[in-house]
Amino acid sequence: MHNGRVLGGDTPGPYLRDSKGIADTMQPTAAPPISASGSGSSFHRVYHLVRSWLWLLVLVPVLAGAATYAATRTVVKPLYSATSTLEVQLGQVGSDPLGLEITAAQQFAQTEVQLIDIPPVARLAYKILNLKPPFTPDGLLRITRASNPPNSTLIYVSATSGSPTFAARVATAMAQAASQVESQHQKQRFQASFNYNNAQIKAKNADIGTVNRLLASHRIGAGAAAGRIANDKRVIGQFALQNAQLNTALGRSGTQLQVWVTPTTPKSPVSPRPVRDAGLAALLALLVTAGFVYLGDYLRTTLDTPEEVSRVLGGVPVLGAIARLPTPGSNEAEKVVATHPRAPTAEAYRVVRTALLFSDPDRPPRTILVTSSKQAEGKTTTAVNLAATLAELGGRVLLLDCDLRRPSLHKVFDIDYRVGLTTALIGDDHALEQALRPSGYPNLYVMTSGPLPPNPSELLSAHKMSELIERLEQRFEHIVIDSPPLLPVADASVLSRLSDAVLLVVDVATATRHGLGRAGDSLTRVGTHITGVVLNKLVPDKRSGYYYYYYQGGDYVYRYGPRSAEEENGRKGGSGHAVKSRETAASREE
Repeated sequence: MHNGRVLGGDTPGPYLRDSKGIADTMQPTAAPPISASGSGSSFHRVYHLVRSWLWLLVLVPVLAGAATYAATRTVVKPLYSATSTLEVQLGQVGSDPLGLEITAAQQFAQTEVQLIDIPPVARLAYKILNLKPPFTPDGLLRITRASNPPNSTLIYVSATSGSPTFAARVATAMAQAASQVESQHQKQRFQASFNYNNAQIKAKNADIGTVNRLLASHRIGAGAAAGRIANDKRVIGQFALQNAQLNTALGRSGTQLQVWVTPTTPKSPVSPRPVRDAGLAALLALLVTAGFVYLGDYLRTTLDTPEEVSRVLGGVPVLGAIARLPTPGSNEAEKVVATHPRAPTAEAYRVVRTALLFSDPDRPPRTILVTSSKQAEGKTTTAVNLAATLAELGGRVLLLDCDLRRPSLHKVFDIDYRVGLTTALIGDDHALEQALRPSGYPNLYVMTSGPLPPNPSELLSAHKMSELIERLEQRFEHIVIDSPPLLPVADASVLSRLSDAVLLVVDVATATRHGLGRAGDSLTRVGTHITGVVLNKLVPDKRSGYYYYYYQGGDYVYRYGPRSAEEENGRKGGSGHAVKSRETAASREE
């Protein structure tokens, strides 16, 4: 449906004006449209999130660190730790080119670490320390800990207590007890063999005495006695040799655990450490707070930045931002471009117009559909003021009410709606001429809805509707269509097929990610897409935020969220007048 008209060029037209044309709007007093594409969007989202919650991200860690520091200095009882060092030794170490003895010692050390923390060692240490009830050997096990570094024959026995002297005594006693218990254990491993061999030697010596008595009483022959005694001596020699071998093995084993280093009385506590603990508490509080802030942002359904709006809609650009009108619903406010042409809000609509026309400089859109995802987002107000800014360029502009369910343009311009779109669709050229009404604004005409039909979607999708649009395009430079919202009904999706551009109006205070996503999908299913987004109903505030207006030295900041304190006061005493007075003052300055 494009007529192929290019902005500029050699042919004079409504886009080439001397003073108030599009050349002027290329330097508006309002900020240019916000680009929401690129790798910076994620950074801006994080930046916006951190900026919004910076007070909490600072306050919580500071309070956590201060509370921890105070508690560790005044409430928490200090603990002292002392450590004894044991070394695993293998008695007689011979030539071991493969290092098998060292490996065996390391494995032995790993086993001893587990054996130290057993009741026999604690009971012996309890006796060494000469402790009395109510303290028990189990109490020693609770305050001691044994450890063995990897690939090492050293064992560390540490004791922790509120008394530095007692900690050193316990560490020393536990190390000594571990060494003695292991030495006794080694001897017990050989004692059974010694006992058996000695019993056999004793039995054979007794047998030799018996043989000698029998020989003296001539009750046994000399030859038999000599053989029996020789056999007993041979057996005695064998068991004596086994005892010698056992003594050699015991000598090689020796004392497997030797106390290498005894602890001294510790001077400083191991816990608490106020500075370290306060730092760790602050870091943990920061991580937890940041996690909750991110989780809250992830679960939040509302949209806080233009980048989020663009990202939900698949990269659709944000063409402009419009402030909340001072008196919503009034004809004066809804026609702000006509009633206050020099106000910042009117300039904001001109920014939207410029961005929309330059969305395709070679083929600027002529038929523009203005819609929203749901009711009450300001699509009608946007359509009225966008049409007014287009009419400022000098070409004839038609504002067409295609909301055949809840029409409202006739209320804005205070005209009869009973002659309009539906009468033009079923009538002739005369009916079309009757449906076109002057708006009272130069170059701007209005076509109301006409009588409401029972089947709006079918009527708008009929061939007569497309023919009507083509006829209107021959008579007007631009057609701005006010349509129903996208989500409740299919009317806007049908009209998008007849339009050159689709402008989605988003109420930043009520829009949700899910709703915008569904709105974009409804157009994608019919083969069209959203040309751009207009963020609407932003709250004017003097605090720093995301959107800025520069108007004759004054700056206006637009942010999302609840009403400002000034607006809340105005609800009781006239916030609208305050905002309007700022616009009027700016107009007087200009």
